[in-house]
Amino acid sequence: MNRYLKQLILALSCAVLLSCNERISFDEAQPKQLKALSQIPERYHGTYFDHDDSTFIVISAHMVIEKEIVPVAESLPEVMPDIESEDYVDIISQSDSELVVSLWGDEPTKFKIQNDSVFGTLHIPDTLFSLEAGDIIKRNNDYVYLNIVNNKGDYYLRKVCLQDDLLTIYKLNRLEEVINMKRMDRPDTSSVKGLRPNKKQFKKLDKEAFKIDRELRKIK
Repeated sequence: MNRYLKQLILALSCAVLLSCNERISFDEAQPKQLKALSQIPERYHGTYFDHDDSTFIVISAHMVIEKEIVPVAESLPEVMPDIESEDYVDIISQSDSELVVSLWGDEPTKFKIQNDSVFGTLHIPDTLFSLEAGDIIKRNNDYVYLNIVNNKGDYYLRKVCLQDDLLTIYKLNRLEEVINMKRMDRPDTSSVKGLRPNKKQFKKLDKEAFKIDRELRKIK
């Protein structure tokens, strides 16, 4: 396997591992007393850059997509058989000096061809949130809550705030607060799944259990 595919598979594997590492989930979309929105509020739409890991997040009306940037410098004869054989790669056009491909139906990416080598930058997309996939968004004052459904029907939760051009994403990281709320006799300190907080309990979680997970700057 050439280096191009290794970089691609590594990035996708990291995304899968991150989703598997979620320790807290809810039985219903939260806050449950609030109505779900039909789309992500327009003020959040745009492209954001994370200076810590050099990734981009693109927010539209129905989706939140993360794009990781991977530099490509490969031998064209070695990489072409892999590109042509993969279902998620579409070759848009190819000439002696340029190769244009699309990954998973995303926007076309151009690569320069020089001396039997291909050069460029690969933007690997990862869908973080999708209303079409069954995820749910709710809003409370200056925050929106992204409820991300998993394969068991539970929801992982993110709280998001946009102030000026700074997008802050909060995650439930203080597991001890969640355990205390649930009042478990023998709590599993590695995870708490399928929580069903009442309004008062969620208000306590909202105030005490969220911590900043990521901060990104809006660039367009």
